Amino acid sequence: MSPIQRATRVEGLFPPGVIAFETRIGGTPEDLFPIEREHVMRAVDTRVAEFAAGRMCARAAMAVLGLEPTPVPAGKDRAPIWPNGVVGTITHTDDYCVAVVGEAKQFAALGIDAESAGRLKPDLWHLTLHTEERKALLGMPEEAARARATVLFSAKEAFYKCQYALTRSWVGFEDVIVKVNGDAFDVTVVEQTRPVAEIQKRWTGRFLADESLVLAAVALTKLQAPRPPGD
Repeated sequence: MSPIQRATRVEGLFPPGVIAFETRIGGTPEDLFPIEREHVMRAVDTRVAEFAAGRMCARAAMAVLGLEPTPVPAGKDRAPIWPNGVVGTITHTDDYCVAVVGEAKQFAALGIDAESAGRLKPDLWHLTLHTEERKALLGMPEEAARARATVLFSAKEAFYKCQYALTRSWVGFEDVIVKVNGDAFDVTVVEQTRPVAEIQKRWTGRFLADESLVLAAVALTKLQAPRPPGD
């Protein structure tokens, strides 16, 4: 099994207060609680390894918050079910996995996504990018365009996880537009009928990219989250 270590570079993508741990995927069923193991009983070995790696990273991160080892089962929608008082997010790609957690009293939701660098080839752009985003890639060298397209895709995935924790609602790739500025990005909701638009129309996040990996992060703090009517 690969060692689990504190992911400070990932923590730097979020507001202060989050804890992140990462590993190169190598978990086994023995690393899981019985309730977690049920979710991957019929899964292939690679799925078991990535699922277990995510749960091990999540437990390491929650330990920093002072929690005892506790299960993080998956719901019918495959989203992690976090213990009371905790919000979190998990991602994995190829042989890499990272889990991020924070206290629910500080954060309403978190989203993290990891992608292999340059993953998004041009033949996938019409499925994952808004027309406006595709136009922005025209004229760029192919390698640079693939790199930017992967950042846009990763930003959408991180945004989706963050909003889904609050809305439990599906949002299509074409329903949002991502614009990059330095190591930050804006996600603008262009489909106003979805519950996510009721939270806020414009979401922000940060990303990092190296020769092998793209990581994108979105957070919604309790101060940003809308208050229930009458609260």
